[in-house]
Amino acid sequence: MSEADAIARGSRSASKRRGQERKALRAPLGAAPPKPDDLTPEASAEWDRLVPILIVLGTLGVGDGLNLRRYIELGLEYREVYAITRLPTHERVLFSDKGAASLNPLQVLRATLGRELMTHEREFGLTPNSRRSLGIALTPVITTTEPVKRGNRSGKAGADGNVIDAGDRFFGDAD
Repeated sequence: MSEADAIARGSRSASKRRGQERKALRAPLGAAPPKPDDLTPEASAEWDRLVPILIVLGTLGVGDGLNLRRYIELGLEYREVYAITRLPTHERVLFSDKGAASLNPLQVLRATLGRELMTHEREFGLTPNSRRSLGIALTPVITTTEPVKRGNRSGKAGADGNVIDAGDRFFGDAD
């Protein structure tokens, strides 16, 4: 079977070859893009937090600065919209003068931002499935076996008794 046939049929060897090619294309450790000078203090702090993580994952290269900036700014904007839509005074559904119901535009914006944010998380290997498809294996660091209050299906927690879940990246501790 030719290599083209193997790729077309999706054979395991072709899949393995593609995985090896992806690994070869990853940026070398320490290949961080320069930090933009015009970031807000919140965005700058998030940049400083994310860059080391993405370097270790091998999903950040020198040319990824614009993508990383977009991801960070989307995350901050999502957090603002999320906070507004969680207020008790926020109406999910709005009614016109004639009584027609429509979804609040902030709810639509929140959903749109959430989808865009998830796309960037996948690109940077920040979701379990994206890490699996990129061939990135993480070794869990568990310091205790106390039951978790939230966020971890395995029932194990870190030293503080909680596990940081995806929402905590932008919303802080929800408890």
